[in-house]
Amino acid sequence: MAFPAINHWVDWLLFGYNIVAANGTAMPKRGALNFLPPLTCVDNSTNSSTDIGVNLSQLNAQELSPLDLRFTEVANGTLPGFMPANLVTLDEEFTNTSLSRFTILSEGTPVTPTISGGAITFVNTAGQNTGLQQIAPLGQPQNNVSMHVLSVTSSAGNAYENIGRGWAKDSNNYVMAVWRRRQGTNGTASIQVKISGTSNFVGSITLSAAWTPPFDIGLGIVGNSVVFYQRPNGGVWTEITSYDITSAFNLKTSSLAGWNAVFWLATDNAQTCTAVFQAAKVGLGGGFGIRDICPVTTLAGAPALTGSVLSLTATLTDPTGAAYCAAMSYDLLAKTLTQTGVIMVSRGGAVQNDNAAHLVQDGTGGFYAFITSWGTPSPASSVNIYAKHETVLPLLTGVNVIGSMSQLSLPNIPSSGGTYDPFAFFANGVWTLAFTYGPNSANSSYPGLATSPDLTTWTAAGQDTTAFPFEGSRVSFLGGSTTLMFSTMQSSGYTLIRAYDTSMNWLGSITNFNFPENGSNPYPAHFTLIPYGEFVYWVTFDNSLVNSVSGTEGQFRVFRARRYGVNG
Repeated sequence: MAFPAINHWVDWLLFGYNIVAANGTAMPKRGALNFLPPLTCVDNSTNSSTDIGVNLSQLNAQELSPLDLRFTEVANGTLPGFMPANLVTLDEEFTNTSLSRFTILSEGTPVTPTISGGAITFVNTAGQNTGLQQIAPLGQPQNNVSMHVLSVTSSAGNAYENIGRGWAKDSNNYVMAVWRRRQGTNGTASIQVKISGTSNFVGSITLSAAWTPPFDIGLGIVGNSVVFYQRPNGGVWTEITSYDITSAFNLKTSSLAGWNAVFWLATDNAQTCTAVFQAAKVGLGGGFGIRDICPVTTLAGAPALTGSVLSLTATLTDPTGAAYCAAMSYDLLAKTLTQTGVIMVSRGGAVQNDNAAHLVQDGTGGFYAFITSWGTPSPASSVNIYAKHETVLPLLTGVNVIGSMSQLSLPNIPSSGGTYDPFAFFANGVWTLAFTYGPNSANSSYPGLATSPDLTTWTAAGQDTTAFPFEGSRVSFLGGSTTLMFSTMQSSGYTLIRAYDTSMNWLGSITNFNFPENGSNPYPAHFTLIPYGEFVYWVTFDNSLVNSVSGTEGQFRVFRARRYGVNG
């Protein structure tokens, strides 16, 4: 007879699963208990979990299969937000008093700013209009800029005073987040788009209360989604307004040569306006929602771990739902999530924000990269999996645009349908790819499996058209067998995982989760299992939305289960 994981049969034997006082509150944790060797039971310092110290060999322990795991939540990770500090590529702190590193832009009469004490000061006296362009190329349609507005003082007569931060090619071509201080009672936040000399303020929001410096403003780009962010002094970055710039200037298909970061002050009349700026930063990455979490793996499919640190890819979203592929790491012990890079794809004459990826280490420093063509906006049913053996780009760090990827010719694709969520491994001279068929209609995705000797010619190895809507293709090698897993959300709001063998025989459904009953969108999805030490970690996401905006799923969550069971 095989018991469940060690912590569960000890809990059941000694205490039962749920210990509560008469009034319904939780009883104190059990602290430390000592048994006969080789077993001890010790609560951690926060009493949030219990670790079982045991000599597994003396108990004849066996690695459990995915169907036998019992999970409890151990971490909620913090997402990168706007422009994570570790991905800042230019941090202009104005310690150099020379202006020679900037290109001065203007739509009229420029002013010559001065730099002193770690700040730059613009003094406009005659309706002057000045932008300072930094040497910081936009490069690809995923990039961010920010600036600290230290102070603004002016005469009451000015009709407009516009402070901008964004990207510019020249005085006739720019995209900026603009604080229009004199527009309306409390000011207005707008995105100013000027292309080939034609300027428009779009996405304008009338402020309900006036902004008072010091604070930060920023502009973020994901694909063609442009978002204006603001951060009160000492506060957090918040979306103020956004705009889809596709019709005015398609950032994915247009040349971005010469586009660099810029900050700007424009005023009218002959009144004086003095503005002081600090910390004009440029950076990559960031995200407010996360999904499609997938471990980087070896050729054999084992998760890529350096000590307790897991390398992974994930789909990150801005507050509008615009998404892209991020390279990330997660420390299983320290419980810290870090973005390390950005991955985009040069495809069909555009730089696409494709996502839902899987990276496989080739053993020599390169990667087999698999990604889904979600960067193409429509139709959604045409999404497909692309692949390339990338031997040059360091895909886990910095910004990388992969070129010359090939669409996989997978078998049995339904009419008006596609494929997505790849997970691949290589064994005995054969590639095996677990993936998802769909979405040729709403909620119709289902599991698929194919094999190939060369990533070019693919043979169907199975599919389950009766299992829908299931997606999030993942593979586990626990318990001495290879298990394919696909997930869905039930009407109750909880996850169901379907498990298959490598011939697509159904092994059963996995529902044995212990989610916290806190009413906070459980839906952990994509059964990404990471064996480490005595535990198996499930690194996943829930279905939380950012400001209730569709497509911004979700928030980062980690669950843990005992890896071994024993024969009693």
